Amino acid sequence: MSGGVGRTRIGREKPTTLCSYSLVYGAVKDVADNNFVPSTIPDECSPIHINLVARHGTRSPTKKRIRELDRLATRLEVLLSETHKGNSSLTKIPDWLSGWQSPWKGKQKGGELISKGEEELHHLGIRLRERFPDLFEEEYHPDIFTIRATQIPRASASAVAFGMGLFNGRGSLGPGRHRAFAVICESRASDILLRFHDICQSYKDYRKNQEPAVHKLKEPILDEVSSALVTRYQMNFTRQDIASLWFLCKQEASLLDITDQACGLFTPSEVSLLEWTDDLEAYILKGYGKSINYRMGVPLLQDVVQSMEQAIKAKEEHHTPGTYEKARLRFAHAETVVPFSCLLGLFREGTEFSRIQHEQALELPPKPPQKRNWRGSIVAPFAGNNMLILYSCPANKKSKYFVQVMHNEVPVPLPGCNNTDFCPFEDFKERIVNPHMKHDYNSICSTKSEVPESTTFSSLFTAVLLELQKTVSMAALLLLRATMATASETEPSPSNSTETEKPQMEPLRLPTMEEIRGQDIWNNCVVRSAVSGIMGGGLGLFMGLFLGALDNPLMQEEMSAKQQFIYTAKQMGRRSLSSAKTFALMGVIFSAAECVVEKARAKHDMTNTAVAGCVTGGALSAKGGPKAACMGCAGFATFSVLIEKFLDRHD
Repeated sequence: MSGGVGRTRIGREKPTTLCSYSLVYGAVKDVADNNFVPSTIPDECSPIHINLVARHGTRSPTKKRIRELDRLATRLEVLLSETHKGNSSLTKIPDWLSGWQSPWKGKQKGGELISKGEEELHHLGIRLRERFPDLFEEEYHPDIFTIRATQIPRASASAVAFGMGLFNGRGSLGPGRHRAFAVICESRASDILLRFHDICQSYKDYRKNQEPAVHKLKEPILDEVSSALVTRYQMNFTRQDIASLWFLCKQEASLLDITDQACGLFTPSEVSLLEWTDDLEAYILKGYGKSINYRMGVPLLQDVVQSMEQAIKAKEEHHTPGTYEKARLRFAHAETVVPFSCLLGLFREGTEFSRIQHEQALELPPKPPQKRNWRGSIVAPFAGNNMLILYSCPANKKSKYFVQVMHNEVPVPLPGCNNTDFCPFEDFKERIVNPHMKHDYNSICSTKSEVPESTTFSSLFTAVLLELQKTVSMAALLLLRATMATASETEPSPSNSTETEKPQMEPLRLPTMEEIRGQDIWNNCVVRSAVSGIMGGGLGLFMGLFLGALDNPLMQEEMSAKQQFIYTAKQMGRRSLSSAKTFALMGVIFSAAECVVEKARAKHDMTNTAVAGCVTGGALSAKGGPKAACMGCAGFATFSVLIEKFLDRHD
């Protein structure tokens, strides 16, 4: 077996998905330097209050993960034995796999803060005091420097490590001149400020419902990587093997600084894909994937704003120093930091921020090699944090008070505040905070999940209705055009029309397993084309009856009522048959073309609609010659795009 295989792939580089703050802190600075120029804080402005929302530091694997790694060790023994019995070459297999045992084997407890995590928070406290010396120059008092943590030991231990760094040398305890300080912990059963995800029933129902669908989304990537590793190492890795090896890679690199074992099994492109699956999971279950993910964090946002308002009041009323709060410091979890980042609109573009405020669906992070703003390793690494610093500026400025937002100690742009990191407090409240304040935590979380149980039939029926909606919209303009043409030959007659109210679409929801099966059926081009043809034929039949009823005979005045009735009935029959054929053909061609193009391009966008419209228009107009076919192509393509944009706007 060879020991150099891993080093040729990743070497000493760590995958960027790792939750090690020391790594990410530097990575974020690089990103910020390349994409955003922080504001220059005027010299006359001074910080008067700081809010910190931080994740706990690096921890050991949980008990569940420790058991998974123990199973992986057993599984690797089986794979090596099978490879040896199969007379496959062992030269491609890295040496470390032989006899590998989990570093946490035999450990009965897990999830505790490790020494590396202690150092991360300790140094964060030191850096914060050095960065804002005026804020922390006063004598410690729990009402001036409020420190909160969840009841989970790794969070409260992180708060202690941070406080030891922040107040280092400020006391009289021991050689290090430490001092005692208070850490406030709310009960896990009622902590809606820092552990809202644990007591929000609606969120727990949503997450339980969506986790299988998230795993379904990740399966193609795991299958792709497992296939590559089977070929590379001649070992029969399964999907679960890859998932466990990827977890081991992250644990070895972030906790043990080992990057040439599990991480070395993967190529850089495979690492990028696996990182993307992690980002998808965090996005869907903790981030922008569903509005409840961050809406349940509104109490925390309220607490942050209230602390700023109290600081402003103390400043305006000239309170004596030492009588009002200067810092509110919180230590919690990724499920706290991620929703709070979403409430601020971080890692989104301006247009996307508007959709967040209106709780509309957002697209999932694009698959590599496409660039993406959302990276879980940057949004919430171990010891990751958001800081909001309140500044007081001279009265002659546009605003007296400003908020600077930092993520992992780096200034970041606020899409809701013209992409600046230094936002007037009034604008911060109006544009970023107030749109979320219409939500009440109890009303959000006390109800059952908004995600209904679905069946294969219901999901297929929903897809059919969406296609019918598009077909009806396309037919409506043709109906109007035909009606206007008929009206030009006859006397105009008033008609009443009713506008069907479009149901409001819910924000992005991942499909359940039954919906996925139904969607697989609908994604079959033959099924989709057949259904569209049937719907188009039915719609054409209705339109033919309608237009036939409007067709008046030339000698109407000389015909009896019975003759007029017979004539109208015949016209309705002819028109309905003709329209049914035309619209059935149009539905089949359009749906088939769109489906084929979509599968060929592997994505759904306006291009698919335009091409399908062009093919449909050209096919229907082909009998009129090349010129007519070209005009039909252009006309139908334009019309299809307009209808698609109309539907998107009203979605």
